[in-house]
Amino acid sequence: MKLLNVSRPWPRFLARSFDYILFYIVSSFTLLKIFPFLDDLTYLYMLISVPLGFVPIETLFLKFLGTTPGKALLGIHIRNKAKKKLSLSVAFKRSLFVWIKGSAFGIPLLNIVSIILFFKRMRKKGRASWDPEDQIDVYMKSESMLPSFISLFVITALIASMMLQNDQMLFGPYSKKDKGGWVAYHPEKEPFSISFPGEPEHITKEIPIPNKDPLPYIEYQYKGENDVIYSVSYTTFPSELLKWSSGLVLRGTLKILAKNLPNTKIANRCGNRHEKLPALDFRFNQGTRETSGRLILQDNRLYKVEVSYPREHKEEVLNDLLPFIYSFHPQS
Repeated sequence: MKLLNVSRPWPRFLARSFDYILFYIVSSFTLLKIFPFLDDLTYLYMLISVPLGFVPIETLFLKFLGTTPGKALLGIHIRNKAKKKLSLSVAFKRSLFVWIKGSAFGIPLLNIVSIILFFKRMRKKGRASWDPEDQIDVYMKSESMLPSFISLFVITALIASMMLQNDQMLFGPYSKKDKGGWVAYHPEKEPFSISFPGEPEHITKEIPIPNKDPLPYIEYQYKGENDVIYSVSYTTFPSELLKWSSGLVLRGTLKILAKNLPNTKIANRCGNRHEKLPALDFRFNQGTRETSGRLILQDNRLYKVEVSYPREHKEEVLNDLLPFIYSFHPQS
């Protein structure tokens, strides 16, 4: 193996970026399989903690393989002065110092400064501060820039995939395929279509608003087995509410719903998109029951698609939840 051209920090930076992105994707979807409903802030905390979480993973990779997925993609290998794989203690110490010095403990903005310092040190001294000259050398199979371009392309593809799949972040572990035997329902004169397990009941009422005209409330509800209730409803907001951002309107509506429903607390919420419309996924705790669903804002019309169920039937209901939500198609 050839000693890495130390004046080129880009391959090492791209390799680590690939490792972090891959680790974030795998850990996110693993967590979603265990906890299907996560607050949107959870993903921010996860993103910040990626460098720390990757420390033990990288330690094992360097101990047993001498490289990581990102480094392997670019042909980079880490060895000691005897050109052998690092011991467990040395590998752990190196990975820990990457988190401390290379990522600035994952603190936003400071981690950008640490990256700039990494590039400056690499060009000036030829090695990173976490690679002591008397213990560790970084090797590369080839000095060709082709692996770097390939890595950059893969990283870009991974980021694009994360952005395009944003609408699956909350309900990702569950199938989006249509449910067999469900009824495709398009109420006459209503601006949407949706699939129910059976024929829904039509409910119309008004929502009283202090010192203002009441809001119209239209709901279609199907009561299934085991006291599971499928529902789609909507109301039309007055124009003065539309001066606020869609995110603020959705979050504010969710808080009002939780406040006015008996024995209801917001367990989780997560910003989303539904057919390019702003949306908010949520889960309510309601004593012995839970309600999971999605708020969708289309112009001045707010839709609510949800399933309410006893806690003991949560697992089986969640398999129907995603097909029910994605069967909802608002019309312009």
